[in-house]
Amino acid sequence: VKLDIEAEVGFVVGVPSAHGTPVPLADFREHVFGLSLLNDWSARDLQAWEYVPLGPFLGKSFATSVSAWVTPLEALDAAR
Repeated sequence: VKLDIEAEVGFVVGVPSAHGTPVPLADFREHVFGLSLLNDWSARDLQAWEYVPLGPFLGKSFATSVSAWVTPLEALDAAR
């Protein structure tokens, strides 16, 4: 299996929104507690084989690693 990494950012929700209702950008900080790093592993050899007839299904659902840390949004205020 030929693995490839895809670094991504995950949002940790602290307050849920009403089901099916989008959260306005102005209310982002009221709903999102913090951020975490993710690694979305992709099996590129499987992805190449299946992509033409089906699209990236099995190659994209290979595995995901989640960071052990959640960074609260307040910790990032100084970097804004």
